[in-house]
Amino acid sequence: MIIGPKHKPGCKCISGPVISARPTRNQRAQRTVRKFPSFPKRIHSNAPHHLVRIEVISLFACGAITIADACSILKRGRTQIYRYLALYRRGALEEMVGDGRVGRANNAHPAHLRNTVLQIIRAEYGDYGPTLAAEVLAEQHGIELSAETVRQWMLADGLWLANQPKRLKVHRPRTRKRHFGELIQIDGSRHAWLEDRAGVSVLMVLVDDATSRIQYMRMFESESWRAYAEVTKGYILAHGRPVRIFTDKHSSVRLKDGESDYTASLSRLGIAHSHANSAPSKGRVERMNRTLQDRLVKYLRRRNASSIEEANLMLSEFVNSYNSKFAVPAVDQSDMHRPLDDQWNLDEVFCRVSKRVLSRNHTFSFEAQTYVVLGLNPANRPARTLRIEQRLDGSMAVFCGNAKVAFRQPN
Repeated sequence: MIIGPKHKPGCKCISGPVISARPTRNQRAQRTVRKFPSFPKRIHSNAPHHLVRIEVISLFACGAITIADACSILKRGRTQIYRYLALYRRGALEEMVGDGRVGRANNAHPAHLRNTVLQIIRAEYGDYGPTLAAEVLAEQHGIELSAETVRQWMLADGLWLANQPKRLKVHRPRTRKRHFGELIQIDGSRHAWLEDRAGVSVLMVLVDDATSRIQYMRMFESESWRAYAEVTKGYILAHGRPVRIFTDKHSSVRLKDGESDYTASLSRLGIAHSHANSAPSKGRVERMNRTLQDRLVKYLRRRNASSIEEANLMLSEFVNSYNSKFAVPAVDQSDMHRPLDDQWNLDEVFCRVSKRVLSRNHTFSFEAQTYVVLGLNPANRPARTLRIEQRLDGSMAVFCGNAKVAFRQPN
């Protein structure tokens, strides 16, 4: 049908322009040609997926892909895709890649607070980690901030470097014991606990496996049998006898042949003793030592401790504060510690045993000293084996068989 501006019914001639109701092939082809957008080559973002987001929305805006395709590629819902489209049409590309988070947040901390906190950290806590710095800011300066906020500020200011070490070997975590007192891990950590105020010392730490509580802690000059015996004695007097004690294979507590003095002392108290074959097997106390090398060193610095004796007087306060923050409840609330019977004298139980041969004139040598055994019949001159016990209180006892004998140094 042809329609003209002056058409009358029954008239065969038509004057004026003629318009076809159906478009021609060229007109249809011109309408279907899409003008693809020019994609931005650079935006203020280092993430590749931000540029992909702009490209996909550009294709969707010109009709090259459907809404379903855009949702599938960007892993977003239809509402989010249309929000991106509105931002794209307004030219707000920075808002688009930032999910609308531009400018300063309404709940952001004021700039002067950030500057004050960073100034305090630089001046006093330059070697503190973000978590410890946040705690000290709250305790010492009354500034309450989350550890993540302090971490982000320290990262931006260059006071902290993100540490992501590569694990060469993955160890399957062991399930915690169910009861408090079922397993106690002991380890000694040699470190400059007092920094340059004193020499290097050893911190003996006892950790409960079920709760991660620091049960007992004391500082010594070296990791020796006496250090293990004294911290075990202090632990038993404070909490009772645990079911099992877990140590490494230090020469002070383990012998390649036979039973060590430390194991024998625990056996007399009815306490099982196990040895760790690797550091990860007693990871609870190993990780505790790593934490203490950060937190305890700075605590003793703030308290100005300058000797092992002064540090030992301050450890109980630190332990109480640490346990209140990081200890976890046991799965079973029952306590597996057993009371200490009055018949046990721990100074006698924890002893080092040595063997000596009694000479014909009833003398024996021990630690470059000669001693005379009293009360034996001089007529009996057979060789006898003596058992010498060096006790924790510094005293010495000598036994011939099961009988305790008197001794003295010759004049």
